[in-house]
Amino acid sequence: MNQQIISYLQQNKDNYSKESLMRELQKARYSEQDIRDGVNYVYNTSTDNSDSNSSIKRRSKLANGLIIAKQSFLVLKKDKEILMFPVISSIVSLLIMATFIIPIILFADTLTQNAVVLYIGIFLFYISTYFVVTFFNSGLITCVNIRLSGGNPTFSDGLKNAFAHISSIFMWALISATVGTVLQIVIGQLERFGAVGRIIGRLIVDTIGFVWGLLTYFVVPVIIIENVRPKEAIKESAELFRKTWGENIMGNFSISIFFVLFALIAIVPFVLAIFTGSLSIVVTTIVLIVLYWIGLGITNASLKGIFVTALYIYAKTGVVPNGFDKDIIVQAFKEKKNKAYL
Repeated sequence: MNQQIISYLQQNKDNYSKESLMRELQKARYSEQDIRDGVNYVYNTSTDNSDSNSSIKRRSKLANGLIIAKQSFLVLKKDKEILMFPVISSIVSLLIMATFIIPIILFADTLTQNAVVLYIGIFLFYISTYFVVTFFNSGLITCVNIRLSGGNPTFSDGLKNAFAHISSIFMWALISATVGTVLQIVIGQLERFGAVGRIIGRLIVDTIGFVWGLLTYFVVPVIIIENVRPKEAIKESAELFRKTWGENIMGNFSISIFFVLFALIAIVPFVLAIFTGSLSIVVTTIVLIVLYWIGLGITNASLKGIFVTALYIYAKTGVVPNGFDKDIIVQAFKEKKNKAYL
C-alpha cells in the first residue's frame, strides 16, 4: 500500500468527507488502485455494516428501479456524449451482422452440412461483435468513471482509453467468443437426441451462461479502470461478486423494467394508426416506433453502463459514488448472509 496515501487519509478523515479526500488524491495523480486500497485500509468500511443496514429503507424493486434510472439519467445529462458509444456500437454491430448474413444466405446448404464451418462462422461472428461491443462499452465506462470521480470527461477520453486497452479488449472478446461457441456446440450435440435433448441443452447452456454473466459482471470495468489483463480481471470480477450475493442483483433488471414499459407504450399509436385504415399512416407510425425503440435501446445501454460502473466502484471500495442513493446501491448487491457490503 502507498503509505503517503494512508498518512494523508488518517490525518484528514475527521475533517473532510471520504469522497473529498479521494478527489484530492486523484488530482494529485495517485493511481485509482492505490487510492482504493488506502481508503479500504484507513476507513475499514466493513465495521459499519450493522449501522448502515439498520438505516436502509426497504423499497420495492420497482421503486428502486425508478430511482436507479433517475440517478443514472442525471449522470447521463451531464455527459450526453456517453450516448455516442452505444450508438456507434450498434451501427458497427449491424454492419458486422450484415456481412455474416449474406454468406449464410449464399452458402446455407454448405453450413447445414458442415458443422465445422458453421461453428467457425459462429466463432468469428461472436468475436467480432464482442470486440465491438466491449470496445465502445470500455469508452463509456471510462467517461462514467471520470464523471463519478469528479472529473469532466469527453468522448475522446473514452476512445483514448479504449484504444489504450485494445489488446486486453481483444483477449476478452476472444475468451467470450470461445465460451459462446462452446455453448453452441453443446446445444448442437444435444439436439441430436430430439426434443428432450434440445430442452436439456437449452437448460444447461442458459444456466452456464447466466452464471458466467454474473461472475464476469465487472470484467470490463476492472480491465479499464484497474488496467489488468482479462485473466486477472475475471478473477477480480468473481471476487467482487463473491463479496455480494448475486441472486439479489436488480439494478439492470429494474432499469429494464421501465424501458420495457416505455416500449410497450408504442403499441397505442400503432393500434390507432391501424384503425385509421390508411397505409401511409401505418407505415409512418411503424417507422417512428422503430426509431423510438432504437432511442430507448441506446438510452437503456447508456444507463446500464453508468450503473454498472457505480456498482463496481461501490463493490471495490465500499464508497457509494456521488449522485447515487446509498440505500439503493446497498440493496442492489447483498452479501450471502443478507448483509450489505459497505
